[in-house]
Amino acid sequence: MKLIQSPSDRLELSSYVDHYQYFKTDKPTYFKTVPNGRLDFYLIKKGTFSYWDYDAKKLIESESFGYFPILNSTALYIIPGNLEIFNIKFRLPVLCCSTFNQLLQQQPLSRFKIDFLNEFIATLDSKFLTVASEINTPFLDESISALIETAEKDERLSALFQLFEHYDNSLIRTSQVASRLHITVKTLERLISKNLNMTPKKLWSIIRFQSVSEEIHGNEKMNFKSAYDYGYHDQSHFIKECKKITGLAPREFFKQLNMPAKDVLFNPKD
Repeated sequence: MKLIQSPSDRLELSSYVDHYQYFKTDKPTYFKTVPNGRLDFYLIKKGTFSYWDYDAKKLIESESFGYFPILNSTALYIIPGNLEIFNIKFRLPVLCCSTFNQLLQQQPLSRFKIDFLNEFIATLDSKFLTVASEINTPFLDESISALIETAEKDERLSALFQLFEHYDNSLIRTSQVASRLHITVKTLERLISKNLNMTPKKLWSIIRFQSVSEEIHGNEKMNFKSAYDYGYHDQSHFIKECKKITGLAPREFFKQLNMPAKDVLFNPKD
């Protein structure tokens, strides 16, 4: 199993791109994703994977390219073996760009037809990696910059997602978030429901957990002071939230994060 990641080299892309990923495995495996407030775009170079639909209680096989939806709960994916896949992890503000917002009107894990993105997809297979098998960050940065620069932008969505992207402990109520954006609570709820199919409170809890878990992850002493700094009342509050979002207690959750990805559990025990 191989997983490599690379952030964007361009400062102006830091608001839109979290990082690029390349994953390869030649053995059957499965993984569980944790809600992270990210829009993941993927292109399969070899193989396939399936998504377990908890509602329909069946496996849905992926198309050769598509996107992972922004979920408010964990999701299970099964890899039968021999999978090679490219992934681009976008931050929420990318949804203010018309080209990427159109993804939300497409079926997740299914082929879509968006002209600008399809032209981009056609070049990925041969250019995502360099001849040295490293992520071709300059090419990806240049291509995504062009997509963002030519897209129409929704300034209200931009302000909304820029605010949510950086957890602010002074904004713990929906009314406070709406006031900061100079919109009503109802408008805020409609915007987030339309674009992400969740409530502002749920999105805020995901962003907060993602922020604090990145800070705690890798800390041998598991310093829960960080949790207090992010507005959790006490350690038990953070533990309860972790179980609610990931299905695991914090120590077990961080223990299972055994690869660079901070939102994916490979072969999870639970």
